Amino acid sequence: MDDTYLLLVFFGTITMYNFQRLIRMHVMVQEVYHLRARWYKKMYKWNWIGFLICLLPTVYFGLQIRLDNYIPLVMAAIISLLYPLPVYKSKKGWMRLRDFPFFKIILVSLVWAIVTLWIPRQLLHLVWDLNGVVQFVERFLFIFAITIPFDIRDMKYDKQLTIPKILGLKGARLLSIALWCSFMVLFLWNHTFPVQDKQYYFLGIPVFIAGYYLIRNSNPQRDPLYFSFWIESLPIIQCTLYLLFLS
Repeated sequence: MDDTYLLLVFFGTITMYNFQRLIRMHVMVQEVYHLRARWYKKMYKWNWIGFLICLLPTVYFGLQIRLDNYIPLVMAAIISLLYPLPVYKSKKGWMRLRDFPFFKIILVSLVWAIVTLWIPRQLLHLVWDLNGVVQFVERFLFIFAITIPFDIRDMKYDKQLTIPKILGLKGARLLSIALWCSFMVLFLWNHTFPVQDKQYYFLGIPVFIAGYYLIRNSNPQRDPLYFSFWIESLPIIQCTLYLLFLS
C-alpha cells in the first residue's frame, strides 16, 4: 500500500484526537469523573500543539490520495469532525453526534472499518466480492465488541443511553462476547474459504483469547488503564503479530 495513505492515517488520527479533546474539554467535568477531567485540562496546551503540528501534514497527504471513489474518505472525515460538535437542538439542549443513543459505538466502529479496510481496498484496486464484504463486517464487529467495555467503564457517568445502561453489566458483557465470537467466526471463515491460510490462525486465535478474557472481566471498578491500555492494545497486538509472522 502507498505510504502516503499510512502517513495520512497517522497524522489524521493525531489531528482528530486532539481536535475532539479540545472540543470536549469544556464539558468533561460534567461528562466523566473528575480525575479524567483534570487530566484533559492539564493536557489542553499539548492538545493544541499536537493539533496544529499535525493539521498541515493531514491536509497535505489528504490532497495526495488518489481514489476511484472519495465517498468513504469524505464520510470518515465528516463523521470524525462532527463527532464532538453540537448538530441537533432538542428540548434538553444541543446534542452532539456522539450523544445520540447507540450512535457513538456504531460511528466509531464504522470509521475504523472504513479507514482500515474500505479505503485500503480501493487503493489496492480490489474488487468488492463476498470476501471483501465479510472482511468489512469482521472489522466492524472487532471494534464494536471491544468498544462496549468502554461504555461499561463509563456507565455510571454517561448521560446518554448506552448498551450497559439498557442491558446491564452482565448483558453488555454477553453481547460484547457474542460479537467478539462472531468476529472470530468471520475471521476464520475468511481465511479458510476459498483458500485455507493457516498462518493467519496464529494471528487471530491469540488475539481472540486475549480479547475474550479482557471483555469477560470488564467492570466499572477496573482501573482506567485496564481499558485505555490493555483493551485498546488489542488492534496493536494484532498488527504486531502480522508484522512479525506474516509480512
